Amino acid sequence: MTGETRIRISLLTPSFQGGGAERVMLNLANGFARKGVRVDLVAVSATGPFKDQIDPGIRVVDLASPRMLRALPRLVRYLRREKPQAVLSALDYINVAAVLANALAGSPSRVVVSTHKYFSLATAQSPLFRDRWILPSAMRVAYRKAHGIVAVAEGLADDLSSSLGIPRRRVTVIPNPVVSNRLLTMAKVPADHKWLIDGGPPVILGIGRLHKEKDFPTLLRAFAILRKATPVRLILLGEGPERPALEECIDKLGIGGAVDLPGFVANPYTFLARAQLFVLSSRNEGLPTVLIEAMAC
Repeated sequence: MTGETRIRISLLTPSFQGGGAERVMLNLANGFARKGVRVDLVAVSATGPFKDQIDPGIRVVDLASPRMLRALPRLVRYLRREKPQAVLSALDYINVAAVLANALAGSPSRVVVSTHKYFSLATAQSPLFRDRWILPSAMRVAYRKAHGIVAVAEGLADDLSSSLGIPRRRVTVIPNPVVSNRLLTMAKVPADHKWLIDGGPPVILGIGRLHKEKDFPTLLRAFAILRKATPVRLILLGEGPERPALEECIDKLGIGGAVDLPGFVANPYTFLARAQLFVLSSRNEGLPTVLIEAMAC
């Protein structure tokens, strides 16, 4: 494949924030671009720290909307105008919107939807009516009209098939792209966190969006117990709505001096390469990208 190829694909992502699915779509976009494919990275809202990591040969299309539903008319117009050969989307609501927009646009584009989590667990754990009832109904209709369905792990494919009544043969398993030369290069960058270079007590590392499904409170409680037996420190990388609750938990456990929440960092790999222990505390994961990154580092 050369730089002269006429193939063009569109990857649809909610934003360039620090989520796992967003990182996967960025990795895919950059990988396709390096292969000479013309890539449009279409974002519901083209904001977030990952934007700086996009290959310069990729065209970013900003739908400039706070929600996918509001972005739908602009997505329809984009597909009607551009007619890419293929559209790849991730995340349930985005997947439904991609199929719907393509139909409304009358576009010949082939739409491939992908799932990155256990749908049955996510649905059962959500308190929202739309997630428990409306979304599954919409997905049953949309996924039957999708040209391809991808799951990032065998278990996710089985779960999606049984949850939505989709024939298992229609779901293709393709693991996420994770380890790259760029990751390995970034892992060698000197650390800029004092705990990783001061020769002090061992550092335990957690990484993920500060969200309930990552279950960082359990990690904090376990850390508090461990710290009574041995001097250790904990760094949690990531940002999200659970920060106030986590900070309150840290205060109640009396471990404030041994826990740091730096927020989102552009290079988590230098942390992974130098921490003594990485812990994945999630309640559930589809294909845990950060665990694979930790093993690579």
